[in-house]
Amino acid sequence: MKKKVFQEAKPSLRVASRKQEQTSIDTRLVEYNLVLPLSLQLVCKLVRISPETILKDFMEILAHQSISSRKDEKPHMLLVDYFIAMTHRQSDYATDDIRQMFREAQAISDLWPSGADKKVIDMHRKWQDEYVKYWLEKWQKKAF
Repeated sequence: MKKKVFQEAKPSLRVASRKQEQTSIDTRLVEYNLVLPLSLQLVCKLVRISPETILKDFMEILAHQSISSRKDEKPHMLLVDYFIAMTHRQSDYATDDIRQMFREAQAISDLWPSGADKKVIDMHRKWQDEYVKYWLEKWQKKAF
């Protein structure tokens, strides 16, 4: 009889794009394979919410991407504080800088030509890609 060997699953990341850098709005689609803690799985099952929904809500509220996350500022600020607490030792940025990054990133995201035709949307995407590159370089230079 063969012994079953327990192999710990390792988290992995696959960027669903030809580009490797996260500098374009085209590189936002990523797939993660995560090992969910048993406690999270159990509690999610009991309260009838999927871990996927929890993670999606976390990201949307942190990034202020959903309309519901903008109705109440408190969850967003709590998650920004959590983000800062979790990255503080590894970060080259001051707390106020990180808060400013979130505000600026949101401002970039908020600019969208609603109701525009395809030509204007395509021009806007090209501008946004260039602006994101500028924005990333600006903050990268500040770190060093």
